[in-house]
Amino acid sequence: MRARTRADHARRERGQVVILFVAVFTAIAVIAAIVVDFGLWFSERRGAQKDADVSALAGASELIDLAPGQENADAAVAAAEAMLGANNQTENASLARPVVVDDSCFASDPRDTSGVPDSVTVDVRHRSRSLFASIFGLLAPDIGAHARACAGSLYQAEGLFPIAVPMTGNNSDCFTRDASGKPVPVFGSTCAMALGAGQGSSGETGTIRLFNDGSLECSARTTGGNRELLDEVRQGGANTTCSIGDLIYPQTGVGSNPLRSAVHDLLSLETQAGYLCDERFGTDANVNDDFLEVVEQIRGAPWPSTTAVFARRDCVSPRLVQLIIIDAYDTQGNQPSEILAFANFFIAGCERVDDSVSPPRVLEFSNTCELQGQQGQIRLRGLFVNILETNGPVGPRNNFGTPAIALVE
Repeated sequence: MRARTRADHARRERGQVVILFVAVFTAIAVIAAIVVDFGLWFSERRGAQKDADVSALAGASELIDLAPGQENADAAVAAAEAMLGANNQTENASLARPVVVDDSCFASDPRDTSGVPDSVTVDVRHRSRSLFASIFGLLAPDIGAHARACAGSLYQAEGLFPIAVPMTGNNSDCFTRDASGKPVPVFGSTCAMALGAGQGSSGETGTIRLFNDGSLECSARTTGGNRELLDEVRQGGANTTCSIGDLIYPQTGVGSNPLRSAVHDLLSLETQAGYLCDERFGTDANVNDDFLEVVEQIRGAPWPSTTAVFARRDCVSPRLVQLIIIDAYDTQGNQPSEILAFANFFIAGCERVDDSVSPPRVLEFSNTCELQGQQGQIRLRGLFVNILETNGPVGPRNNFGTPAIALVE
């Protein structure tokens, strides 16, 4: 009797173990199924966010034209929708609401006086799917994503060339005036600026003191010196970060011939390892970087034109530098000036001119700035370039060649 009781008890325990195993296995299977589906939903969420991001950026790129009044909100909406359609390979993406284009990015910034659209907002919905969750009564959720991109101008820059260009008081042929009468760079043609001009208000360019230690400090009255400044020229820019609104201090007493020699040293880098524009995108046998070997046009009328907008090629050229734009130098050459903008400049070379005649007569030109003569004024020849920037903080637009777009939400 006792033996049968023990056998029955053992059978009951085995039955309970089987039931428990089935219950635990079912729970694990349910959890695993839900985990798999959650993984699919999270993957879909990343895809939706990517679609929203690139669509907002595509729309913002339609708002980068520099001339006020040329911005086209309808074009921005169309570009955002077209980008979403191009990425909708699985046909599961749609707009959750219409694309919004307005001027809300910099509305609170007093420097934004353009009154043109600068913001593109995109909300995307992805139809999600489930492999197992629906078996247990769980419906696949709608996956949404939000993105907002702003179009303006570069607000902060690194590796700046230690030369500032004043908007007013200059007599070079590198500037014209816009519809409101403000000086703006001439785009689409080469121009020349005096290299190492005096620090008076009539100078076209002037050397400036910049930190060169990798810090976020831009400039100070006591930083740098002639030797350090020439080293910054030779390396193509100072190792510091500057923002619009920062004060920059002049560096006086820098002769034009030492500056010209430092620019020559900079341009000699284009034949060295790591400087690959001519090697990768060159169309002839010369070793110098030509303009269209360094940048490629992405918008505007065919080059050369004043509306052409470019992107940097996947290479490095010492000829492409970024200058600081100020209003004017102090007549005594000692007071700081506020940074108003940054401008991309392609160095074509240097020239020596006889400035005793009008217009100045070119005596000698070298695309490597290797000039032999001793008389006359030395000028930096090149051209301002509109280059679309996609990295760095974006601020209100200006007309100095650093259009920029960035995701802000």
